[in-house]
Amino acid sequence: MAASPLPRWAPTPSPTRPLRTPGTPSAGAGAASSSSSSSSSWRSCVPLLTTFSSVFGSSAVRRGGGLSGGEPPPALPDAGRHDIVGGIAPLDGVVALMGPSGCGKTTLLDALAGRLSPNMKMRGDILINGLREKLSFGTSAYVTQENVLMATLTVTEAGISGGQRKRVSICVELLASPALLFLDEPTSGLDSAASYHVMSRIAGLARRDGMTVVAAVHQPSTEMFELFHGLCLLATGRTVYFGGASDAIEFFESNGFPCPLRRNPSDHFLRMINKDFEGASPIPQRQATFLTKTYARASMLMFTSTLLTMMAIGGFPSFVEDMKIFRKERMSGHYGATEFVISNTLSSIPYLGLISIIPGAIAYYLTGLQRGIDHFIYFAAVLWACTMLVEGLMMIVAAVVPDFLLGIITGSGVQGVLMLNAGFFRLPSDLPKPVWKYPTYFISYHKYATQGLYKNELLGLVFEDIGGGGLTISGEYILKNYLQISEIVKPRMLHFLCASKV
Repeated sequence: MAASPLPRWAPTPSPTRPLRTPGTPSAGAGAASSSSSSSSSWRSCVPLLTTFSSVFGSSAVRRGGGLSGGEPPPALPDAGRHDIVGGIAPLDGVVALMGPSGCGKTTLLDALAGRLSPNMKMRGDILINGLREKLSFGTSAYVTQENVLMATLTVTEAGISGGQRKRVSICVELLASPALLFLDEPTSGLDSAASYHVMSRIAGLARRDGMTVVAAVHQPSTEMFELFHGLCLLATGRTVYFGGASDAIEFFESNGFPCPLRRNPSDHFLRMINKDFEGASPIPQRQATFLTKTYARASMLMFTSTLLTMMAIGGFPSFVEDMKIFRKERMSGHYGATEFVISNTLSSIPYLGLISIIPGAIAYYLTGLQRGIDHFIYFAAVLWACTMLVEGLMMIVAAVVPDFLLGIITGSGVQGVLMLNAGFFRLPSDLPKPVWKYPTYFISYHKYATQGLYKNELLGLVFEDIGGGGLTISGEYILKNYLQISEIVKPRMLHFLCASKV
């Protein structure tokens, strides 16, 4: 039974990156041969890789060295986008993926094996014998960089070295006799002799069993390089060269980069495509200064309000003792629940006022918030109201949960849930609507406290926009568009104080 010819895995040439793919058949020939060999047995009809175009990821793109004239490849239009072009995976052979770190070797393997992470998207076609289909179970294997093994099966297996773990990982994937094998850094952790031994065995299995192997390798030795049937050189996510490994030296020499005598060809290739890497200038990044100032102020306001309210939970032990006395005196008919709540609240007002004003004044003026007694009075009033609410909350918890430890846990848990849904850690539009936004967000007193503090601080401020071009951004715009506060109205107390000053 004759095996099908090689289908296309077509690279795209570029004026600045000459590309050579010797012996590449046409797409029509690949499709025709695929259909003609569909009746053959599975082992003789080995799945082969074909065309794919682009892989989109979340990692930043860095400029690297090119090949022709030392000119680097052009920058990609979208940040985080890696354009991986294509090539041919030969039958019964080993294709080596080589390139500098971060050029996209692992991403290419993940895309071919269908193992891209959820935060990445792929665009293009991956064909198996000319058909768009997923790799079925047992037809392919993937050896990752990490050696994920059970280290506690036996004493012998637990004590193996790193190189032995790598070889065990490869052997585990070879047990199912896959028709397509992906290897990501199969020689990492191995010395040169062990690396050559492993790759020679893999190349022998590929010839004997008709297996297609695609391996990402780093700086193979000269002897190991001779084992490769195909070579794919990547730089910044682009294909610099794809073709026979034995033809790569001639390709580089024809483009003005001859390989010196007594130099490892793989070292020469990596040096040529990566020679401008050290001199590459980083992409300038700018950040709007008004965003930094805004989030710094918002963080300070949120931290101050939550810190004081969490400290107010420390009064829970006194509530437990007060509840014991209240139950005893209520049974004696001295007073009722209303009198107890009112007297307890009135007696706590002076103390809560002091712990709101004194720490609040220190934090307010040391952090450089808006000057003016009217802004500080509103700030201290909001802190005092928050501590009063926590006092009432802990009084309710003490009445429902008489146990000291369980009461502290319950009060802190309720306080934490209300704090998380105040619109600071996640903006209102990002909160899940069931439970977290409706109704928790609207019943959280932290929401109203933080929004009031935001308005007290940002209303009337004007920030310089990025670039220093004379553009300004008002605090009202930040409240509406960045903090998602729709009702931009000056707090009534602040408005009254400002009017009285006039």
